[in-house]
Amino acid sequence: MRILIAGATGAIGRPSVRRLRANQHEVFALTRSPDSAPALKEIGAEPVIADALDAAAVKAAHPPRISANPGRCDTRPKTVATYPHTSEAA
Repeated sequence: MRILIAGATGAIGRPSVRRLRANQHEVFALTRSPDSAPALKEIGAEPVIADALDAAAVKAAHPPRISANPGRCDTRPKTVATYPHTSEAA
């Protein structure tokens, strides 16, 4: 599964990325700063540089083929925190 995580450098994000990668998921990490890219790559995530509060930047940087369309996504219950426009980027 292809997964986009906001906050991947945080206390919850880092172990989440590691666990997802250990389970063979492809992980993308949303970050505002290009300076965070090396740390994200080190833990196994592909950096996506954009400010989550800037809808145009998220749409422009959104990784290909990641969908927020419920018809094409895993619909099992999960806990997800999102900004309103991030689901529009898919």
